[in-house]
Amino acid sequence: MSLYLALIGTRDNPLYEMEIKMDPIRDFCPFIVHSALDIIEDLQWKTNQLYFKNIDNYDNYSISGYVTPGNIKFMILYQNLRSDEAIRQFFGELNDLYVKTLLSPFYTINEAIRSKAFDQKVRMLSRKYFNL
Repeated sequence: MSLYLALIGTRDNPLYEMEIKMDPIRDFCPFIVHSALDIIEDLQWKTNQLYFKNIDNYDNYSISGYVTPGNIKFMILYQNLRSDEAIRQFFGELNDLYVKTLLSPFYTINEAIRSKAFDQKVRMLSRKYFNL
């Protein structure tokens, strides 16, 4: 199992990145995820759903995405994860965590998230849903 997570801002800027066991393609992960941004941006205007499963593939990796009501994109590049439902639930809890970060007076919208507490909670969620 391997996973790369990116939160992408409204200006296509990375807000947060996390990778777990992505050794063979570690350097390419941001490029792969950004290449799937066009797909998710097309899809978001054609439907009212927030979660988009398996929007693109690269080699034997899959990409799923989630678009918040504020147009922040959560993108996950993964290999051999349990289920789509686990990814959906992960994105739901990640959205809750992101909203709590937005409510902090110390966070500026669309800026990189550097909070160690945020990172620890995201890693805890990845262990909970993906056993990583």
